[in-house]
Amino acid sequence: FIITLAIGDTAFSHAALFTPETALPMIERAEAIGLKNLQFLLDGTPDDHIISIGKMCRVRDILPITVCVMFPPVCPTGDDKAADAALGHVVETARRARLLAGDEDKNECIMTGPILRRLTHSLKGGLPLPEDRLKQLKFVKAVRQKLGGLKKFKLGIEPVNRTEAPSMNKIGEVVELVKEAGAADLIGILADGFHALMGEDDPVVEVFEKYRVHIVQVHLSEVKR
Repeated sequence: FIITLAIGDTAFSHAALFTPETALPMIERAEAIGLKNLQFLLDGTPDDHIISIGKMCRVRDILPITVCVMFPPVCPTGDDKAADAALGHVVETARRARLLAGDEDKNECIMTGPILRRLTHSLKGGLPLPEDRLKQLKFVKAVRQKLGGLKKFKLGIEPVNRTEAPSMNKIGEVVELVKEAGAADLIGILADGFHALMGEDDPVVEVFEKYRVHIVQVHLSEVKR
């Protein structure tokens, strides 16, 4: 799996609308410190910019990774309209991810993100409700159906162990959901040390080792950031 070391906005920026000009300093800094992958949030970025940014990364032997983030009302556990919007967002982000990765016959394409967010916040510490899991299972099956034809593509779902953004809270929960959906060939785990320390019952290293075959990417970050 891939390890991403988040250093300020070097590895990931939630806010930036990336252009080749704004991405270049980040890419050059990553190259200078030896990072081998960078994450990009590409919502709203024109296709030609995405293609250029991908090329700028690959000539430096940096793997560009696309981030898929969704917030209400775009949500897989909302009503049918919200769930359809969430699925459409994932499909469109996957299209952008493929553009960023380049040649589909040669280049690995990775997309990660907390795509199983709930629409409403829980009063019980962010634990998923039974009806949420059923909707999330249906959503993962739909994602598998829509994206299963992409070449050299892998999606990593991020368990978000925090009450302000409740979803599937533990790595094992997501692994079991993906297996039940018959999607383990396409979907794995983005294991974030920050979130894992907040919500896993066992030591994080043991959890990562237990599910290592399912892990697409690991985030290392400062817990007290």
